[in-house]
Amino acid sequence: IILHTLIHSLIVFLGFIFALFTCGYTLQEFEVRSFIILSLVLILSYNLFAFSQKLYYKDWENTSVDELVTIIKVTTFSVLVTFGVAVILNRNIEIRILIEIWMTLILFVSGPRFAFRIMNDLVKKEEKTLKNTLIIGAGVAGTMVVRQLLHNNGESNLKPVAYVDDDFYKQKLYILGIPVA
Repeated sequence: IILHTLIHSLIVFLGFIFALFTCGYTLQEFEVRSFIILSLVLILSYNLFAFSQKLYYKDWENTSVDELVTIIKVTTFSVLVTFGVAVILNRNIEIRILIEIWMTLILFVSGPRFAFRIMNDLVKKEEKTLKNTLIIGAGVAGTMVVRQLLHNNGESNLKPVAYVDDDFYKQKLYILGIPVA
């Protein structure tokens, strides 16, 4: 958990800097004191909200859309808290900077998670050897089985290669791209 906190703190800090510079700000224009205070508020609020949403307890290997929604919530709340502190400090921050920070943080935090998930899925898919499988019956049930095996996204290690059916009229047909014998 400490490693996740440090990594996310670094990502949030770099995202904050990236967003400011892409909006054309330099440290001289932004004031070093305000920059330090707002970056600390952003990092602390982000980590606080991430802990409250249990973001650090989620496995990168199983990253999903639900986790992306959590990242969006955490980022939204932390950017709003940072904006509130900026208002209290009488520091005028343009809305476009807040939007840029928000989008950058979502990209910087969710990007590595989804990249890890995609790479992990590709490695698992390459490692998996599929077993050739005969499907008995080319009727409704057999077709449902084949459809499930073809669209299971690598969850099964079975590869349908042919239907076996005693119906003379179905033989030599292709159903879902699979021959009937």
